[in-house]
Amino acid sequence: MKKDHTDCPFCKGREYDWVWDNKVCDEHNVCCECGIKRKDLQEGVVAWGTSKGVFLCDTCNKKMQQEAIDKYNSPDDQEEYGDTPICPYCGTKYAIDCDEGLYEDGVTELTCGTCDKEFKCDTYVSINYTCTKKKD
Repeated sequence: MKKDHTDCPFCKGREYDWVWDNKVCDEHNVCCECGIKRKDLQEGVVAWGTSKGVFLCDTCNKKMQQEAIDKYNSPDDQEEYGDTPICPYCGTKYAIDCDEGLYEDGVTELTCGTCDKEFKCDTYVSINYTCTKKKD
């Protein structure tokens, strides 16, 4: 079903409500990276409602993943990163999510949200104490 320009936020000069704005006309329903129109798309859509536009096509997503890997190009298979988990393939830094098991000693398998590669994260928990005299 072709959508006209009547309610399209782009045609009206409004900011795109990327959450679920389904009133985008066919002319503006394009990949935010390459500009291919949704109706001409041969592959799937990776992300709807991106911060830059309507959707991200699978081809552009794979290209962006490879660019992130090529840009980082870490020579080592394993690196010590300190207090922040970092993808060893593309260098994406992660906020620690307690649901992922990163607050316990052990190995956790993660999938990078940027390059989609799987990697292992070794967690070593250390507890330190500071003691002071109690004042009367």
